[in-house]
Amino acid sequence: NNNNNNNVHKNNDLDMLGSLLGPAPPQQQPPFSMAAAVAASVSAPPASTAPTTAAVPNLAALNVDLNSIKPSQTPPAVVYDKNSVRVSLHFTADSPHPGVTVFVASFVSFLPMPVNNFQFLAAVPKNIQIKLQPASGSSMPGLMPGQNPVALTQVILVANPTKAPLRLRYKVLYNYSGQDVADTGEFSAFPQL
Repeated sequence: NNNNNNNVHKNNDLDMLGSLLGPAPPQQQPPFSMAAAVAASVSAPPASTAPTTAAVPNLAALNVDLNSIKPSQTPPAVVYDKNSVRVSLHFTADSPHPGVTVFVASFVSFLPMPVNNFQFLAAVPKNIQIKLQPASGSSMPGLMPGQNPVALTQVILVANPTKAPLRLRYKVLYNYSGQDVADTGEFSAFPQL
């Protein structure tokens, strides 16, 4: 299925962000519970011939429901904080399969005007796979005094069976007050996973 190929990336290098900007958004699959994700991954073939400690599941077949995720004791890391827009990466205690780590990205705006067309794109080294599940939305309302910002969320699955050092290159796209913003960066301060 080509839509799944748009959403799961085995990158040749970290500069594959351009390929993530395809014109069609990925189709949303119905969410599965963590138990269903584990069951679906048991018969999946390995994604590569590299030596692994466990067979790597087909990430396209995995879809983790946000409501079934258990948070980790590790505090979230701020990945991006610019123009009053913040991206945080939350670590979880869940793993739908050995060698697969679940993260939850949260996106908030502290701007008094709405943020629209928000997208978070990510790439990892070629020996690691990543799947970005659809975000909970693409717009954030303007922040009113005395209120908490509205957060968007996105579940991220990373298959790293060899426990290679994880580096995440990202691109953040959004629009506010008629201004398009496109920022890129890299995050590698992951806790021991």
